[in-house]
Amino acid sequence: MEALALGIPLVVLLFAAVYRLVDLNAPGSYSEALSRTDALYFSVTVVSTSASETSWHAASRPDCSRRGRSR
Repeated sequence: MEALALGIPLVVLLFAAVYRLVDLNAPGSYSEALSRTDALYFSVTVVSTSASETSWHAASRPDCSRRGRSR
């Protein structure tokens, strides 16, 4: 659990840094220039949306509760 508490913020910061570097090195990649705050906000929304969609899809699979058990 401690690994998640450290890992998730690091992933978000890594994505924010990548988005910011893409914006700085390839102007016009986004509809408008990204500040550091914009890049952080964008990465938080992308990571949180992706994580919630992934967990929702995994929980809605019919075989999810039987995983690891023999039939």
